[in-house]
Amino acid sequence: MYLSGYFGRDVFDFKNGRQSLDVNIPWGNATGTLRWNHVFNKRLFGNTTAVYNDYNFAFNAAQNNFTVKLASGIKDISLKQDFDLYPFTGHKVKFGALYTYHKFTPSVVSGQQDSVVFKPNNAQVKYAHEAAVYFQDDWEISEKFKVNAGLRYSWFQQIGAFKIYKTDVDGNRLDSTVFKKGEAVKTYGGLEPRLTLRYAFNDETSVKASVTRNLQYIHLVSNAGTTLPTDIWVPSTYKVKPQISWLYAAGLFKNFKDNEYETSVEVYYKDMQNQIEYQEGYTPNTLEDTENFFTFGKGWSYGAEFYVNKAKAN
Repeated sequence: MYLSGYFGRDVFDFKNGRQSLDVNIPWGNATGTLRWNHVFNKRLFGNTTAVYNDYNFAFNAAQNNFTVKLASGIKDISLKQDFDLYPFTGHKVKFGALYTYHKFTPSVVSGQQDSVVFKPNNAQVKYAHEAAVYFQDDWEISEKFKVNAGLRYSWFQQIGAFKIYKTDVDGNRLDSTVFKKGEAVKTYGGLEPRLTLRYAFNDETSVKASVTRNLQYIHLVSNAGTTLPTDIWVPSTYKVKPQISWLYAAGLFKNFKDNEYETSVEVYYKDMQNQIEYQEGYTPNTLEDTENFFTFGKGWSYGAEFYVNKAKAN
């Protein structure tokens, strides 16, 4: 049985006496983990983990008699069960499941001018369930040929309490759909296969190739058009779809002079869908959900990586 915890806070302060400007940006994380390891028999090993996580970020600014605060945060409660199984010679199997309950509080804005407190009810809190099951086999077919194949199914569901507002062309609210606490708002899911092949010509030369599909349900939304720290973490919702990527890679690995020199070259290509960021010109809004200011698109990433390493003899 293992019990661990972490608490950390970073703080950035900036003060300008001439302009009476004071900026304070604290952010940090508190987390705790309880893990139980158990050997069932010589072929089966289990790992049960419970995790609590609480992340908070804030931007505080004050000038003369005016103050403003922008805050966001995430709270998670997770439970994971992982197994390692050695069923036959040459096989190392991993399988398991996980569940996480999310609470997101993105972009809460408040402020004060003299005795006037500006604290609108603008906390667009979102709740979600996330779960997954997976199976993976690391199969050494021969001394030269090795295969790692896996399949994961992931599932994500936005739940209430939540309101969806219907608006006119000018953004005025006309009606709303109310979801009660725990009621399903939007559900996503999909398969995430992965395959890696390795063939060794000899002790010094090998080739590898892989393909992986990933679904990402939690997103970091960045604003490139402002100097304010408005980057926030948001979940997939009825409006924000999961990000999807396919990653392809292949490489040649070669050692020289009795493995004194290690070299490799790898090429990769990544195709991404449902990429997310703020619309151009966005500034924090106190009355609307930040989702109303997101824009979505596609992305590609490709390139090559070269590696050389020399081992020093003792």
